[in-house]
Amino acid sequence: MKNILVPVDFSDCSTNAAKTAINLCSILNADIDFVHVMNTPVDWVKLSLEEENKYLETKRKIAHAKVELSKLIKLANLSGVSARRSLNFSRTGSEIFSKLNDHQYDMVVMGTHGERSIGRSILGSNTIAVIRQSSIPILVVKEEIEVRISRMVFASDFNEINVSPYHLIINLADRLNSQLDLLFIKTPNSADSNQRISIKMDKLLSHCTRDVKCIKNRVNAESVIEGLRIHIEKNKTDIICICTHDRNVIERIFNSSIAEKVCEEIDLPILIIKDV
Repeated sequence: MKNILVPVDFSDCSTNAAKTAINLCSILNADIDFVHVMNTPVDWVKLSLEEENKYLETKRKIAHAKVELSKLIKLANLSGVSARRSLNFSRTGSEIFSKLNDHQYDMVVMGTHGERSIGRSILGSNTIAVIRQSSIPILVVKEEIEVRISRMVFASDFNEINVSPYHLIINLADRLNSQLDLLFIKTPNSADSNQRISIKMDKLLSHCTRDVKCIKNRVNAESVIEGLRIHIEKNKTDIICICTHDRNVIERIFNSSIAEKVCEEIDLPILIIKDV
């Protein structure tokens, strides 16, 4: 991984995401782009300096954003991470989505506020939109990852998985010196037998590098969420990885809507990779 994109709005959860991204970049030797999109009442880039003075509150917010972006740049530099900042103006708030499929980025790190309602957290609309629209991996975090990432879990139904997303996960685990657990959650909707799933998992295990410890795991549960909870209660887990499939959504256990639900109900960082 060479470049990581971090959308920021300077909230606490956004700052947690920024700090997590800095920690990752320092380990991965990657660069980071902090991007703030500001909604403006008019097309700001077309205004003259004289016209800008008609919108003093907007000018104040712009000045504040520049200060906060500079703080993040300094924080990254203190960790030896090369960082850039970008302040974009939009009347619709959609500017960030033009960057999601930009091939210069290898990952998006995004915070979610994690406010809870009836035992579950509520994802922000921006986070949901990014999960649905991004073609590059997204790491959704609620709290800053401060300690070393020693154990990652790849949860999947192991049906029709392309090798490339799995290689990305293995490479990340290798770079982080992390154990990788392959987790099959057998739900009432699971069609394949345990033997067929075990064969499919073995095929993926054959791609593990010698530096990554990969372990097969199987959990019986009523749902993906329940299965994840059972596993992480028994095994200390730092990051959950999910490969989503949006084709034939009705037939798939893992799709964008499930990814959103996992992000809502599981407090751990969630790495979402779209298998297109």
